[in-house]
Amino acid sequence: MQADSKSDAKVEEMSSSQTSSSSPSSSTASLQNKDAAAAAKSGLLSSVSPPSALPSFVPVPAAAAASNTAPAPLFHPTTFSPAIPADKASGEGVGVGKEGGGAGAVAGEGGFGLMGWVRGAVDTSSSIVSKVAEKAKSSVDTMITTLDPQMKELLSPSVLFEVVVTSEEEIEISPIREAFHQIFGSQKVTVRGVRGTQEEECVAGAVSAVQPVGFEAAQQKAWKRIEALRAALQQPGPVVAVESFITELSPDKWYDVHAIVLSDSSNGIVVETFSQMTPIPSSIVTLAQDDTPADYQHKAAGFAVDIATIMASNLHVHESEWHHALTGVSRRDMILLAAKSLVNIYKNSLQ
Repeated sequence: MQADSKSDAKVEEMSSSQTSSSSPSSSTASLQNKDAAAAAKSGLLSSVSPPSALPSFVPVPAAAAASNTAPAPLFHPTTFSPAIPADKASGEGVGVGKEGGGAGAVAGEGGFGLMGWVRGAVDTSSSIVSKVAEKAKSSVDTMITTLDPQMKELLSPSVLFEVVVTSEEEIEISPIREAFHQIFGSQKVTVRGVRGTQEEECVAGAVSAVQPVGFEAAQQKAWKRIEALRAALQQPGPVVAVESFITELSPDKWYDVHAIVLSDSSNGIVVETFSQMTPIPSSIVTLAQDDTPADYQHKAAGFAVDIATIMASNLHVHESEWHHALTGVSRRDMILLAAKSLVNIYKNSLQ
């Protein structure tokens, strides 16, 4: 009886050991359930053990599943182009991973890729860049011509002819220049004055009264200046002389006038115009007559004293500003209006 009971106990032990060895997964699951239950009771997520394997959400192709091979990555970067306009990305495939583009697509060959977009952006903005460059050049030219107005003539790329003014005073040169530029264009004509010894040669060749009196005296002095300049510079093209004079239209009615004479020997053209008249008090003319010596060499042509000097002294302004102080119209504006008429007539004569 005792032997039978011992054998029965061994049989039961063997069966229990087989049962435990045949179901390890059930024991592992029971352990995990126990851990989860313990974590739930304790309320600590850190005590929960991680899962044995992370889930994969990438679908496996049927062919790869059948062959038991690792599937190729299904994620292919496509046209990812942040901040790129739609018109730049359409039809060209701007993305760095465009299918079929290969290395050429990444490098920007054929208009693809980042470099292709940059090249296209630069091409479309070329007009803006050129405008900026043109504006910068214009600003530099403006600064140079402001410091020296006659430098504008040297910056003109397509000059057709040159005009020389027989003066070194900018108040006489600038209105002539403005008139020619308005009518012919700044790119077709240059206007400059004479300076230094050239001005002295013109004055020496135009020996006449300091203050011409009458239209004839003014015209003669202007022509002497033109002839002296041609002899000094060998200038066959247009030469302009500006001469200020006074005239008496009626007894004790004196006026200041500017005569402007243009001579173009190469085309055989001569044009003469006169500015508007500025009234002068007869007492000022009397002072000029009194200050002119009786034996003055050019007394027949005028006075030895400039009217502008006396007028400026009485009005307490500079000699070039007395017209504006008296009438509100500057001397430059008076010359400019007469110069526009002169240049228009000259242009019509050339046609």
